[in-house]
Amino acid sequence: MGQTVDQIEAHLERQREALRAHLDELEENIETVFNWRYVFRAHHLAMMGAAFGGGVLLARLTTRSRHVPGAVPRTGDLDVLDQMKSALIGVATTGLARYITELIPGFAQQLHARRNRADQ
Repeated sequence: MGQTVDQIEAHLERQREALRAHLDELEENIETVFNWRYVFRAHHLAMMGAAFGGGVLLARLTTRSRHVPGAVPRTGDLDVLDQMKSALIGVATTGLARYITELIPGFAQQLHARRNRADQ
């Protein structure tokens, strides 16, 4: 073998220290991801877009239809709102994915693999 017990123990201790350092870094990254103030400061436009999109969606879900007998529904307005909602959700999710990719190593590869599986 060529290694003494002391060498093996020293190697294991170095590995433990490296693992502790990686875990500490991961913990800091996770705390940053869930700190909404930091996220807002770093990505304020995406967050405001997500808030606006959420407000539009919530308004659509909670308002009652005011159907007037004999009136023709204005689908053009709803189409525009749906397109705006989709665009805002797309911008917000793209920004969030980009942000998480910066913080968590390997996230981009996993996201890409999931998208490829969903497309098949």
